[in-house]
Amino acid sequence: MKYNPVVKPADQLCDQVIIQGTKYRTGFLVICKAFSEDVLEVGEILKVILRNNTLLFLVTLSEAARNELGFFESLPSDTVSVVRYDSLADYKPIIKRGDNATFPFVLHHHVCPSTSDDGE
Repeated sequence: MKYNPVVKPADQLCDQVIIQGTKYRTGFLVICKAFSEDVLEVGEILKVILRNNTLLFLVTLSEAARNELGFFESLPSDTVSVVRYDSLADYKPIIKRGDNATFPFVLHHHVCPSTSDDGE
């Protein structure tokens, strides 16, 4: 099996970046996908990567579901992935609260699930 490293030798790594006045830094949460109004895929930023003029985030992915009180609860995961900045479902980062066992959060605004499937 061929091994494909997540971080490549020419990548520039940093702990934070400011894009259009918004700061993204390690430990912040980003909304990677919205499956529905009540289920999201979130990523905790581990590193910010600049690769060939493309902004990427090395994240730990997890799913978050809205509970009966209206806020989301996410459980940590071991899934590490690279997510492109321009593919985020929402560009407003969220400060992670809680601990490594669970972290609740509230969205700053409504995030709609994608209406297209695989580019259609």
